[in-house]
Amino acid sequence: MLDLLVDGLSNGLQLSLIAVGMTVVHGIAGVLNLSHGEAVVVATVTASVLLSLGAPLPLALLVALCVTLPVGLAVWAITRSLSGFDERTRGVLGLVMTLGLALALHGSLVYLFPAANYSLVLGTLQLELGNFVVRSSSLVALALSAAALAFLYLVLGWTRFGRSVRATFQNRDLAEAMGIDVERIALMTVLLASFFAGLSGLIRGLTVPVEPSRGMELTVLSLVVSVAGGMRSIPGTAVAGLVLGLVNSFLAFFVGTYLTYLAVLLSAAILLRLTGAGRWTG
Repeated sequence: MLDLLVDGLSNGLQLSLIAVGMTVVHGIAGVLNLSHGEAVVVATVTASVLLSLGAPLPLALLVALCVTLPVGLAVWAITRSLSGFDERTRGVLGLVMTLGLALALHGSLVYLFPAANYSLVLGTLQLELGNFVVRSSSLVALALSAAALAFLYLVLGWTRFGRSVRATFQNRDLAEAMGIDVERIALMTVLLASFFAGLSGLIRGLTVPVEPSRGMELTVLSLVVSVAGGMRSIPGTAVAGLVLGLVNSFLAFFVGTYLTYLAVLLSAAILLRLTGAGRWTG
């Protein structure tokens, strides 16, 4: 059971790391980014290709993270092109345009790199904790995900940039009136979201292979987590990711994948009911 708990926490933190990016982009730009999961796959495909060519692991991972930034720039360009529309129109057009970007990235990656499965699973190394056995890969992924989320929390909660993000997140017009360069903050936030999405994908490869076709699935999962957390709540999104990760881990073991997805959606609906969309901000 301990191995399921560790896997669930690890998976949940990875989902939180992806979904927080979707939440902040939605809060900053008013656009629900349906290409967010593709940033994950862009990073993993890049790392896989470079490793297959014999590149050193640190270089492959660094380049993979950098390659997520053009994806963020494309999303930012979409949000900029919609700045003159009212909120409702911007939301609808944003959905359509980011979905188009997602389909373009998805089709290109699957066509060009169909065999670029990314995996850094640490062999069969296991740790014995009393009567329980836990995979070392899961513990490393758990630690890295927790460290990345903690760093993101510090950046958003304790830096001048983070204060500007929160101000823009809560009231864009008021933030602009206070002298905050909201366009620069939006650009940096979207790039940061794409970077951490890619980082989550690289961490995810420690526990399961990440295939080029997984982008859409990861977008849907991050959307479910973000909605369950209240859509405009960073801590809510993080907590929702943990809860849904644990639900997914335990139920996938006991009842299988199909019923697990139904249970995850039900859990998301319950969390949304408890938090209320947009009420739990921070």
